[in-house]
Amino acid sequence: MFGKANFFGGGCVGQCVAGTDIAGKTPTVATTDAGTARTFIFNSNDEDYKIKCCGFVASWEFYVGSATGTLYAQVWRPSGTDWELVGQNAITVTTGDQNALKTEPIDASQQIPVKIGDFIGFKSTAATIPMYYRTNNGVGSDNENIQFSDSATTTPGSTDTSFNQYGVTNIEFSLKANLAPGNVPTFGASPTSSSVTDDTAVGTPIATVTATDADTLDTLTTQWTATSPAGNSGVFNYDSVTDLTFTSTDNCGNTVTHVYSLTVTNYPPVFQNLPDTTSISEDIAVETQLKVLTVTDASLADTVTCLVNNINPATTDLYLRYAPGTSDYAVYLRGDNSLNYDTQRQYVITIDCTDSKVTVQETYTVSCESSSNSIEIAGSTTPIGTNIFTVTSTDPENDQLHYNMTCIPACPFKIYDSGDIQVDSSLSGLTSTAYDLFVYVYDGSTLVGPRSLTVKISDINTAPNITNLPSGIVVPENSAPSTTLYTLEKTDVNSLDTHTWTYSISSGGSVYFAVDSSGIVKTTSTPINYETITPKTFYVTAYVSDGQASASGTLTIDVSNVNEAPSFSKTTYSVTGNEGAAGATIGTPAFVVTDPEGDTVTYSLACPEFTLTSGVLTFTSDYDVDAGLATTVSCGVTVSDGSLTDTATLVVNINNINDNTPTFFRSTYSFYVTHDSTVGTVIADIPATDGDIGTFGEITYSIDQTSTGGTYFRMNSDGGLYVASDLSTFSAGTTKDIIITATDGGGLTDTTTVTIVIPGVTTTTVSTTTDRYMTFFEDTRNVAWFVACMALLVGLLILISVFIVRYGDFSWMKRLCDELSRKCRRKRRFKIRREPTEISYVEPSRFRFCGMMMYKTTVTLVLVLTWSVKEIVGQCVAGISNAGKTPFVDRTDGGTDNNYRVNCCGFVSSWTFYVGASTGTLYAQIWRPSGTDWQLVNQNAITVTTADQNAEKTEPIPADLQIPVRPGDFVGFKSTAATIPMYRKTNWGWGSGDENVIYSDSATSSPMATDSSFIAYTDNNIEFSIEARLSPGNVPTFGASPTSRSVTDDTAVGTLIATVTATDADTLDTLTTQWTATNPAGSSAVFNYDTVTGALTTTNQLPVGTTQLTFTSTDNCGNTDTHVYSLTVTNYPPVFQNLPDTTSISEDIVVETQLKVLTVTDASLADTVTCSINNINPSTTDLYLRYASGTADYAVYLRADNDLDYDTQRQYVITIDCTDTKVTVQETYTVYILRNQQPTITNLPAGSNSIEIAESTTPIGTKIFTVTSTDPENDQLHYNMTCIPACPFKIYDSGAILVDSSLSGLTSTAYDLFVYVYDGSMLVGPRSLTVKKSDINTAPNITNLPSGIVVPENSAPSTTLYILEKTDVNSLDTHTWTYSISSGGSVYFAVDSFGNVKTTSTPIDYETITPKKFYVTAYVSDGQASASGTLTIDVCNVNEAPSFSKTTYSVTGNEGAAGVTIGTPAFAVTDPERDTTTYSIDCAEFTLNPISGILTFTSDYDVDAGLATTVSCGVTVSDGSLTDTVTLVVNINNINDNTPTFFRSTYSFYVTHDSTVGTVIADIPATDGDIGTVGEIRYSINQTSTGGTYFRMNSDGGLYVASDLFTFSAGTTKDIIITATDGGGLTDTTTVTIVIPGVTTTTVSTTTDRYMTFFEDTRNVAWIRTFTQAKVARMNLM
Repeated sequence: MFGKANFFGGGCVGQCVAGTDIAGKTPTVATTDAGTARTFIFNSNDEDYKIKCCGFVASWEFYVGSATGTLYAQVWRPSGTDWELVGQNAITVTTGDQNALKTEPIDASQQIPVKIGDFIGFKSTAATIPMYYRTNNGVGSDNENIQFSDSATTTPGSTDTSFNQYGVTNIEFSLKANLAPGNVPTFGASPTSSSVTDDTAVGTPIATVTATDADTLDTLTTQWTATSPAGNSGVFNYDSVTDLTFTSTDNCGNTVTHVYSLTVTNYPPVFQNLPDTTSISEDIAVETQLKVLTVTDASLADTVTCLVNNINPATTDLYLRYAPGTSDYAVYLRGDNSLNYDTQRQYVITIDCTDSKVTVQETYTVSCESSSNSIEIAGSTTPIGTNIFTVTSTDPENDQLHYNMTCIPACPFKIYDSGDIQVDSSLSGLTSTAYDLFVYVYDGSTLVGPRSLTVKISDINTAPNITNLPSGIVVPENSAPSTTLYTLEKTDVNSLDTHTWTYSISSGGSVYFAVDSSGIVKTTSTPINYETITPKTFYVTAYVSDGQASASGTLTIDVSNVNEAPSFSKTTYSVTGNEGAAGATIGTPAFVVTDPEGDTVTYSLACPEFTLTSGVLTFTSDYDVDAGLATTVSCGVTVSDGSLTDTATLVVNINNINDNTPTFFRSTYSFYVTHDSTVGTVIADIPATDGDIGTFGEITYSIDQTSTGGTYFRMNSDGGLYVASDLSTFSAGTTKDIIITATDGGGLTDTTTVTIVIPGVTTTTVSTTTDRYMTFFEDTRNVAWFVACMALLVGLLILISVFIVRYGDFSWMKRLCDELSRKCRRKRRFKIRREPTEISYVEPSRFRFCGMMMYKTTVTLVLVLTWSVKEIVGQCVAGISNAGKTPFVDRTDGGTDNNYRVNCCGFVSSWTFYVGASTGTLYAQIWRPSGTDWQLVNQNAITVTTADQNAEKTEPIPADLQIPVRPGDFVGFKSTAATIPMYRKTNWGWGSGDENVIYSDSATSSPMATDSSFIAYTDNNIEFSIEARLSPGNVPTFGASPTSRSVTDDTAVGTLIATVTATDADTLDTLTTQWTATNPAGSSAVFNYDTVTGALTTTNQLPVGTTQLTFTSTDNCGNTDTHVYSLTVTNYPPVFQNLPDTTSISEDIVVETQLKVLTVTDASLADTVTCSINNINPSTTDLYLRYASGTADYAVYLRADNDLDYDTQRQYVITIDCTDTKVTVQETYTVYILRNQQPTITNLPAGSNSIEIAESTTPIGTKIFTVTSTDPENDQLHYNMTCIPACPFKIYDSGAILVDSSLSGLTSTAYDLFVYVYDGSMLVGPRSLTVKKSDINTAPNITNLPSGIVVPENSAPSTTLYILEKTDVNSLDTHTWTYSISSGGSVYFAVDSFGNVKTTSTPIDYETITPKKFYVTAYVSDGQASASGTLTIDVCNVNEAPSFSKTTYSVTGNEGAAGVTIGTPAFAVTDPERDTTTYSIDCAEFTLNPISGILTFTSDYDVDAGLATTVSCGVTVSDGSLTDTVTLVVNINNINDNTPTFFRSTYSFYVTHDSTVGTVIADIPATDGDIGTVGEIRYSINQTSTGGTYFRMNSDGGLYVASDLFTFSAGTTKDIIITATDGGGLTDTTTVTIVIPGVTTTTVSTTTDRYMTFFEDTRNVAWIRTFTQAKVARMNLM
């Protein structure tokens, strides 16, 4: 198993190719590293172990030597000078892998991700497993050197600094990683499209788009872009499709792209009260609000703006603006308008409203009525023939008069010559609310007219309007039945009409959708399945009718796809396979899974012992039923489409196969059987063992005894070989080989060959038992042994004689001789023992001569034999398992064994030991190693009396005192006085110490205490006579522990649920109890189990349902018992105590009202009950549920400003759900609506009502009239009032009409007040009241407005620009001037109290001021009336100087030649008029480009020559006429523009051998023309030719001796290269030849220019010497 480091640290170049790309090698190996738990990284320079592609490690190969254990094959990544562990794979290496090349495939989920530059390595848990090969016998370059660590990290992703160079060089370890490219990521079941509305809240999840990779340890990087329309990465546009492209890239650059389309729809604005018509009188002369528009937008985030698109015919008298104090638009009639009934009687206003995405349009009609003649009739009560008006005329001549009439529009009336105007056709169904009748009278000669009469119809029906159609919605599949999809909305001028909704749906749609009687579009009970439904778009045409007229609209419904969970076809599946090794296939479960979208599905399993890959079930690790693993395992299996899942149970049945062969302990045995052995005598127990359990582990035996010629032997079922026939037919010394075959229940076999020896028969009476002893010479082989013994004795005697002569002291030899003589003289016999492993030599009369005794008292011995054996882990078998032995204590034949070590798990059932002469109490003990110390497990006290002396004693141990043992324990004992058990010495006490023991005189006697006082026993090679008989012990049991219980879910925390305890008949056994809780999952979190007392208590609120708690108790030997306890937790559901119920309320309630407080109880006291409204039928938002104020009880409330209407809906049924999170209960509450009765105004009868007031004596606040009204239900009454013209009066809810503003200055002499009363439901009125004024004031007049002036920018503050002039008929009036200025103007201009127009203190800047034209509206008032006029002010431009933004700028550049650019100063210049500006500079050494501002050198500029590095200059900017000046600081960098230079390119100097260190050879400085740091020179020497560091340079250029020069021979010449480097990195070199001359005794000059004499050069001396010798030789020859 390996972890994962942060992988994608850099781009990988090149995908790994399976079967081609590898890292590492597997050379022929010969050497093993001697370290343990050592980690290696193969970062050799030849890069054979370096990874050169991007991918995953698919498998590992390596050569295994003799070491076994776990190998961690690793990938390491350089991290600076450290190493990061990328990942590792644990590979188990067994003895079967030894001395061979091992290949280990890696499961895809465990493959390590790699990239270029990684290196492979490994760690062994113990001895190093892979071997290595030394290239070139370890000689050569270090290209194949590696690093190691004995303490490296094993945590993937961690960095390690502990690696060092491995001491052995030029090696190649046998380790290779086979690489694969990995898989391409996929977006799987990520959705491809969806639709939302544009008011979707910020933060709303739109979709889940995830990429997955079959390489589970791969790291994916997902990026996304949004297109169509562009820029949508930050927000999504309305009514358009945004394509979001997701790209997922894995570590190796494999990419996958997924496109997700999001359709965003917009709810357009909706006119709630248009189209509509208003009639107004032609004589209205003040600004009048005609209609407040109600425009809604379901997209809550949208802002709706409205404007007048067109007025037909065109007029400026009608306009649109915000109603005061609101955000609603209203249509207004302008004051001083030009309405004229005779000229134009109707205006159609087209109004556009937009949310910036969609613009909607409706019309508003204003009808102009004559101010003279009008009547009103009711259309519903005025039948045909009704006389509605009679025109009367006079004629001077009393001529016969005739009438005719025209109508606009065409009308249902007719005039007769009597002057009667009658209804001529039905008024029902008419849409016009008024008709203008133009009447003419004719006397036969003269036609008079027209005279107009307006006929108003008070109850004309107007067709309703569906305000939110056409529209479209998206309905996800699987929407619940009766889900409200869309609520149709309507308006109707006739607010009291009753409306009926009907609908039709395009083909197939009526199965899925319907429109109810309230206009709500809902789903039907038929499921909507996107995958099967055709078509997926439906068109609902909705109709609304008021009984006379109707309207229709179309709703488009698009069905969208919703990802649905995959599902198993069954809840339980099963698969059957055989037990096997990790990775072995169990089978392929026959899962049947459906996914509605056809998504690719994956499986996962909740059982760690199995792996489910691509539907194939394999073993995660070795699975052996014989080891106690279950044969049936139930696992939860989950299928996923990437986001949704389903689960099922997979029952895995594991067959116990015959995978173990029966095995005999040995392949051959030898046993002696006497002639007179009776039939049935057991010769030996030689059972075979088989690792299988059950039938396959049952063993039968057969014997091939053809060699005997009969059937003399048989095997019992326990493996006992016994005599089956009389053996007297065999002659003495007969040897027969028989073959015993053990066959298990599956037919597997093993054989062993048993040699049966029939010894010679003597006349001596011997025992007929299996323990009869032969005399020594009854076996002819002992004769040979005796002869050899005597020969040895003679040889020893001769040796003793030599020692006597040589050393004189022969006492030790005497003792040795006595001992050997005694042994050799003794007659011996064979003891035929029931022990298949040996033939024991024993003395016929035990302890007759030399039984060995320990004479130390109270000594404790631990019989630890150092022979190592493989630990056998298993249950002890009664009658077979033991620890220790009871040899005849004088045996001296030797042997190496481990017979005092416990090799199984169980209990000591009895002790057997041989008692010598000592008596007392023997503590038979079991000891356990504890590091270098020993722990006393326990002991049994055994009393030894004189009756037990010189005999073998067996002591059974009661069950409650039996000591528990486990493999690795050892037998020991302690005697209270003299040591009781005797011992024998093996091999006469010679040889190895394999049978030595340890002892202590002060060991602990406290069980489980640890002792460190043991030391080696002085006598070696001994075997004590003590043996522990072992038994398997008992299995623990849960006995009478309870199995189930039921409680309620409000059981208190800490409650004792049950006591579950396990017991064991083995009282000294230790039990470990573990537990798990399932069904529901996670139940462990609500319980606590005390493993000591067995108490199961609660720690949290209990989950409802049945929880199964499984308890498993295990004893020391692994015997287990399992107990299942079921706890059923029940819940008390909530209970409605006061529902169902009903309440009746009036339709006219307009304030929030509490209707019903709910009483809901829950007997589960810990439960919290929450309630909500499930449904209101019909749907409404007027009724809702919340907590009653100041309580924890829910209450039903009626919303304020509700829409209750008795005529529309008279009953609401509220379905309320209450839940305690476990059970939900439901009840209904019915609200009945009662009709409201209208109020009546009692003191303003229909017709004309008027009062008169005096302006001068009626101040603000004066009550001028009180309206009185009555209401049948005594509802709270509210009054409102309109005035024509706009009036200074206000009505209050008390009915009082008060003066609301000053009457002074008003020009109107009378006001018509129209009063309405409202009871919260019904509005009654208007009733009219005319208020007349008795005294009028004349308004003043401004005489010099309108006018216009021009003001230059930068005009001084408080400059008088214009003087306003006025006149007033009331010459004694006092006047006051006020003003208003168009947007932004009040900052710059003001009108003082004398009518003077002036500038303010704010500067006027033509370039920044917006707009440049302002309108000053001036008002003059005499206290009662006012006049106004407009002054237009135009601001004109004046040229202004340019200006720098700062006073100082700087620029930095390098020194250089004339014309070289220094830089461009970052001048920031503003010119208000944006004139072209130029620059100039006052420093002669620099040139400033007047346009670009680039600064250059006027002449060569060299800082090294002493020129300044900082110069301050004045810079001027000009627009051609005006200027500004600034300081420019020019910084000149001193650059490295000179190279250091030696005076010569070569030098030669003589240096003697004896020059001391520090001797200056010569001064050869280099020079550099630069100043400062770049001119500082440092020196370095390349003196590779010298083989050392013999010379150095000081900072002044002095070459001096740095090391002793005696290593150079006389006449040596060495060239060294000296490099001079300046502070900027420029260099020069010179070659210096160093000559080491021969040494002379002559004192010579020490200067660098001294020349060697001839004989100072040793080469010349040698030449002379050779020449002289040759001459002498020639002379001798002569």
